[in-house]
Amino acid sequence: MITEKQIIGSLVNIIDPEAGKPVTDFIPRVVIRDNSVFFTLEYSALKTTEQIKAKEHLRDLCEGEVKKIKGVGEVKITVSSTKEDPKVSKKSPIMGVKKIILVASGKGGVGKSTVACNLAVALSKSGKRTALVDADIYGPSMPKMFGIAEKPELINNLMIPLEKFGIKLMSMGFLVNPDAAAVWRGPMVTKALFQLMRMTNWAFDDREVDVMVIDTPPGTGDVHLSLAENYIIDGVVLVSTPQEVALADVRKAYDMFNKLHIPVLGVVENMSYFEDEKSKNITYIFGRNGVKNFARKAGINFLGEIPLNPKIASSSDHGTPIVLSEENGGTASLFREITKRVC
Repeated sequence: MITEKQIIGSLVNIIDPEAGKPVTDFIPRVVIRDNSVFFTLEYSALKTTEQIKAKEHLRDLCEGEVKKIKGVGEVKITVSSTKEDPKVSKKSPIMGVKKIILVASGKGGVGKSTVACNLAVALSKSGKRTALVDADIYGPSMPKMFGIAEKPELINNLMIPLEKFGIKLMSMGFLVNPDAAAVWRGPMVTKALFQLMRMTNWAFDDREVDVMVIDTPPGTGDVHLSLAENYIIDGVVLVSTPQEVALADVRKAYDMFNKLHIPVLGVVENMSYFEDEKSKNITYIFGRNGVKNFARKAGINFLGEIPLNPKIASSSDHGTPIVLSEENGGTASLFREITKRVC
């Protein structure tokens, strides 16, 4: 088993010539996920290109030393500065979280939150320790979809995530009046997101989260950019309904994630069809194969179809995602199959 002590020990002889100190003095934390190692070299200010290049050289030296440790696989080292510079990465892992997956659409009203919640529940049911973050600051839906009205406890200036169905949960909806509008500009939104992500003790029970699912808001705005710039994102699942008016925005979201260098794991077609319970006749209300054709042209995985099922909405309204409320039903099975393809 790889330990933080091993990682730090391998780096003590690498000296930062400008500071005259070992680089270990600039590593606030080390995150180890299975055989992968992540950490950040944090500096108070990097003002010149020469400084940045020097720190990047140190980063490369560190990477080489860490890779010499037996059992180490992937190594990700970033350089961070309190002075924002587009040439310096600010990304760093979240303590207590091994993997982060976004759920996004670009379009509102396509059932993205429903997919995110059921994906998280299915992951938890499969044995993975799971967290779900509701990053839709303006319109949080998690309190309703999980039937939660409590507020998180604060211990040592960190919030303790609420738990239900074995999932660690955090949402702005837990912190504000449910009927109050969040009339905030971009900086306030990114600050709120920081609180949800960094000011929450995800391993409060000494159990790291295997997978964190983040339900992102519609569009291609501040929240998505903040996530991409500040956190190590392992991939994104896109959600769309079949009709062209929804796909037009999903294409924009796909383009955005490509530009942000976030892997697109695939796309889910929600509300694909309606099946009459008695006759079993299927009606393609929003058209057919729209998302499948988009996935083929984009060269990404088509993860599956979710039908337009009234039970999905009623389950969410009553605080129990359909993967649990209809555990043996066909729709729950479809969500489980999609989850296997994602993670």
